[in-house]
Amino acid sequence: MLANKKVKSKVLILSSLMIFITCIVGGVGYFFISQSNESMNSMYKNNLLAIQYLNDARSQARAMEADLSYIILDSQRPINQLITLKDDKLCSYALNEDIKNLKVSLLMIN
Repeated sequence: MLANKKVKSKVLILSSLMIFITCIVGGVGYFFISQSNESMNSMYKNNLLAIQYLNDARSQARAMEADLSYIILDSQRPINQLITLKDDKLCSYALNEDIKNLKVSLLMIN
C-alpha cells in the first residue's frame, strides 16, 4: 500500500494517522476525567460534608464540657463564670446549627 508512495507522502499519512489517534485518546481521556470530577464532587457534597458537621458538633460539645468544668472549678470569680456562660451559649448555637446542617445533608443523600 505505501510501497509505491514517496517518502513525503508516507510521512504525511503516518503523521496524520498519529494526530488522529492522539485526538481520540485525548477526547476519551477528557471524557473520563470530567466524569471522575463529577463523581468526586458528588462524594464531597454527599459524604464529606456530613463528616465535617459531625466533627464540628463534637468539638462544640467538647468545648461546652470544658466550659462547664471551668465554671465548677472556678467558683470564686463570678465574672469569669459569666464570660464562660456566654461562650457556652455561642457553642450551643453552633452545635444546633451543625445538627441542623447534618440533618439537611443526610436528607439530601436519601
